[in-house]
Amino acid sequence: MDQQTLESMATDPSAFRKHLVINTEQTKFGGVIEPWQDADFRAMDAALLEAAGRKPYDPATIRYSWSERPRGHSKTFDVATNVAWFLIFARGPYTVIVAASDRDQAKLVRDALDKIVKLNEWIGELITVQSYDAIGRNGSKLKIMSADVGSSFGEAPRLVIVDEVCHWPEATGEELWGSLFSSAGKSKECAVFSISNAGMIGTWSHKLRERIRGIPSWRFSRLDGPMASWITPEMLSDQQKLLLPKQYERLWLNNWTDAEGDALESALIDAALRGDVPPLEAPEKGYTYVCGLDVGLTKDGTSLAILGKHHSTKRLRLAQVRTWKPTKGKSISLEEVERELIELHRQFRFAKIFIDQWQTQQMIERLKARMISVDGVFVNSAMYGKMARTLLSIFGDGMIQLFNHVELIRDLRAISLIESPPGNIRIQLPHTESGHCDTAMSLLLAMEAAKEANTLPYLATPIARPGVLHAASPSPFPVPVDDDVQGIVWASWSRGGHPGFQNQ
Repeated sequence: MDQQTLESMATDPSAFRKHLVINTEQTKFGGVIEPWQDADFRAMDAALLEAAGRKPYDPATIRYSWSERPRGHSKTFDVATNVAWFLIFARGPYTVIVAASDRDQAKLVRDALDKIVKLNEWIGELITVQSYDAIGRNGSKLKIMSADVGSSFGEAPRLVIVDEVCHWPEATGEELWGSLFSSAGKSKECAVFSISNAGMIGTWSHKLRERIRGIPSWRFSRLDGPMASWITPEMLSDQQKLLLPKQYERLWLNNWTDAEGDALESALIDAALRGDVPPLEAPEKGYTYVCGLDVGLTKDGTSLAILGKHHSTKRLRLAQVRTWKPTKGKSISLEEVERELIELHRQFRFAKIFIDQWQTQQMIERLKARMISVDGVFVNSAMYGKMARTLLSIFGDGMIQLFNHVELIRDLRAISLIESPPGNIRIQLPHTESGHCDTAMSLLLAMEAAKEANTLPYLATPIARPGVLHAASPSPFPVPVDDDVQGIVWASWSRGGHPGFQNQ
């Protein structure tokens, strides 16, 4: 890139966009930029120039922006474009912070910047992209934060970009927003750009949005549904068929919807309740039983859900739900929960137990020592995504029967699905009057356990006394049996040597 063009780009970000190569066909951004994109960029170019030290500070400049666009409308690429210009032309060294809902979402901005660098050889000489940050030629640095763990206290940025704020978690997201905006106040030249699709009414991000709309120092813009030329009617039709109505409304029509959960349509939950079945006080023949345990101690409750998996149809039946609630000044006793779980295992002989491993590692080890088939589950973004797919599949195919447990049904109606990163759907569990959707979480864990539970009939092995291996069993490990369990049990060895038990 010649020096004259570089000098032009330094004082006019639109010149940078004009020459930016955006694909392997060497297409220039300036030749294909859409009017709505250009309007968003140009409205904030003055703030970008002042933040980079390329233009004297003007108190009349609008330096805060809130932009709402539907899915597929170049949010991540446009963020990366502004970041690239800033790292190249900031007089620096200055800091630009990009904050996203979680680490996976945040990495998308880094990846988009890396793509820009690789497509434009001259930019590669001026920006060094690293694992989760980047450095410009004058020492300016990109710092990426995620709302699930990040904090900007101590930072003094000149540019803050808030990505998909409507997906930020309720507690840590609001805290990070507060720290980011207070950090921006350390420099009068600092610009703050927020870009997101529509979210849910009643959340902290919606309340923030409504306040911002009435503040003159903010530029507020919103696209009224899909406007990008690359979004075809056929694509929208396919999306509308595959997404739940509220998802489509938010993601593609860019409308904020009420905060009632949208993970499951009411009709699917109602269908699972048909038959008016009671909870099971004892196991029924023809089922393999599994258990999910979600653990809370002080703020949230602890919940346990038991599912039966039918041997032939593989259909699930909710057998029992148990809950423990913390009281003022007194946390939940894990010892009490463990005793109850062991007693339930004596009744139902769980083939698999999935336990949220947060603060339960010692419990899990003790259960394994009893030769109970239990797995500690690390509940992260990937697991929430897996749970979302399982939930939609089981309820969508009518493969579960519930009894009317009031708290569980309320939690199921409250949970939502969100995208993070775009293209991946995951569960979001809001706080309700009864907790953090604890009963729904225990059911989700039980459904994951049911996917792994073996439903093939087990071989009967008569046990003469606890800990003694019957001669007919091929396993080299003794099968321990609780003292109060008499007679014949049905045992199955897992691959790892831990037996599961099945009622026939």
